[in-house]
Amino acid sequence: RVPMSAIGSALFIGIALASGRASGLLTSKPLLTLGHVSYSLYLVHALVIVATLRALGPSLGYEMAAVVAVAVMIPATWLCYQFVEKPAIRLSRSIGRARRSA
Repeated sequence: RVPMSAIGSALFIGIALASGRASGLLTSKPLLTLGHVSYSLYLVHALVIVATLRALGPSLGYEMAAVVAVAVMIPATWLCYQFVEKPAIRLSRSIGRARRSA
């Protein structure tokens, strides 16, 4: 299992380095933005998926609830990034500056 993941990762990196088209896709604005908010996405995705499937799955159908979960994840990720991740980054930088100057 691990060797297959390593091979897949190496192939992905090789394609990204060798292909200008793949490199351009990977440096596109939407994917770069996704990279910036990826930690916030990591923090909220499970909560949003479970809450949406439990709340809407029985009445709406689990497939449709999954689509709703993806749609809800986008604003939830943005909110988490704006109000949790960015303030935490600013706080850690100010603590770092204070420690360096002390």
